[in-house]
Amino acid sequence: MTAAGARKSEAARPLGSRGPRPSSRLAAARADIVEGLLHWPQWFTLGNLDIKLRFRRTGLGPIWTTLSFSILVGALGLVYSRVLGEDLGSYLPYLVLGLLVWFFLATIVQEACDALVNAEHVLKQLYVPRTTLIYRTLWRNIVLFGFNLVAAAAVLVLCDVRLETSLPLALAGLLLLCLNLAWVSLLLALATARFRAVSRLVHAALPVAMLVTPVIWRPAAPGLRALAEWNPLYFAIELVRGPVLGQPPASAVWAAALASALLGGAGAFLVFSAVRPRIPYWL
Repeated sequence: MTAAGARKSEAARPLGSRGPRPSSRLAAARADIVEGLLHWPQWFTLGNLDIKLRFRRTGLGPIWTTLSFSILVGALGLVYSRVLGEDLGSYLPYLVLGLLVWFFLATIVQEACDALVNAEHVLKQLYVPRTTLIYRTLWRNIVLFGFNLVAAAAVLVLCDVRLETSLPLALAGLLLLCLNLAWVSLLLALATARFRAVSRLVHAALPVAMLVTPVIWRPAAPGLRALAEWNPLYFAIELVRGPVLGQPPASAVWAAALASALLGGAGAFLVFSAVRPRIPYWL
């Protein structure tokens, strides 16, 4: 069989069937990542099914996400604009974009911890590319991000925030954020499969992380600015929020985000290749 024929056969192989055994762990990890991408109809469909099951018999379905997010933004905006002495018209866009990106980031991190653990019954009986479960988690939250984006867009229109020139840069920031979340999710899923306490630790740490990250408050004072500059989560949010508000991050931040995606992805790949055969025994 030619190389092209082998690739075609691998791409057409259904989930649950194992192809030729790779020659090394690195090759197996690479094949897992590629095969997971090639099986996009599966994780695309399962991610959408997760959302349907989550909101079944609720009447409005996923629109409840948009409504609850809108209510939260409205309540926090009215309260914290007074507490922080902010003008409501300029504070609401900052708040809604910060919460939009934070919920997207935090939810992926939380759900990625249990991505492998929750699929224990599948992984012990069928051959499924492990990365398919990570792609499923990412896709599910991208869809929910889109529902919350409707509320954020309404706030931006009401506050007369112009998006013509800033939208491409914000989309580039969102892409960089997703790339970084992909390798972080893979590492967290592997760590939780081995040590169940990792999931508990992440769930406990995220509320604290939100309080020390400029999501609701602005890092205007020198002390708060110093705190924000040592917080990578702040720069992750600013990759999307900054361009929309006309304050794109410095070029060093973009370079750091790109380097993080490349180096973090490489590190996660090496860890994945080393521990991938052990995953079923950890579950």
